[in-house]
Amino acid sequence: MADETVYMPDWLAALCGLRRDDMRLSHAWKVPDRIPEVLEGFGPRHPPARRYIVLRIDKMADDHWFARTHEPAFGLQEAKVHFASTISMAKNGLNKLRDPRVRRAILMANAKRKRTNQGPKWLLDMDLDAGTPLDAIDIAFKFIEEGAEEVLRDPDIYYRLLGRRVADSRKGLERSLLWEPLLDLMHDFGIEDRGKYQNLIQTVRSLHLALGIDPPDANLLKQVAFDRKKRRLNSAA
Repeated sequence: MADETVYMPDWLAALCGLRRDDMRLSHAWKVPDRIPEVLEGFGPRHPPARRYIVLRIDKMADDHWFARTHEPAFGLQEAKVHFASTISMAKNGLNKLRDPRVRRAILMANAKRKRTNQGPKWLLDMDLDAGTPLDAIDIAFKFIEEGAEEVLRDPDIYYRLLGRRVADSRKGLERSLLWEPLLDLMHDFGIEDRGKYQNLIQTVRSLHLALGIDPPDANLLKQVAFDRKKRRLNSAA
């Protein structure tokens, strides 16, 4: 029998509870041995706090992996054009089906396919004759039309399905799913001086390297940290 023991570094094993698998990292990490370098940015912490930090950054890593893997097929403006054309397609389809001659031709053609066993199973199971309505097809077209209209009204629907928001598409994945959540986590631990334990760029760089992605833009990261802190102070005021 193959050995199913999963390698667990000492630093991670030290954070486990009664079950070792309760601290298993997500598959998003490419170089997990660099995670302790990220933890240096939070300073000395007791194991429960370090455990909490690891669980939080692991969730960030997994969200980032998911968003990169399921990158939206369209940008915001492209999505609007695409769903507008989808609405038009559905409406045109419904208009064509309102002609009884078209409906009858479609039904008779499928009835022929059924008699010759050339159709898919769902078609062969249908009770088709010349009087069979096309209600299911009508409903499908209406379903597409109304769903696409809702996406146009609320584009966030399209992005939320992929672990994103419309705002994220303007800021970039690293900023919205890694930098900002990390800054919020540091704030939760009372770390307002980003260089108190370790320079912020070093902490975030280690996070990027652990995930196997390019190092961060230092100037942009500095600006994001400044904006985040300013927004927090304004909210408090």
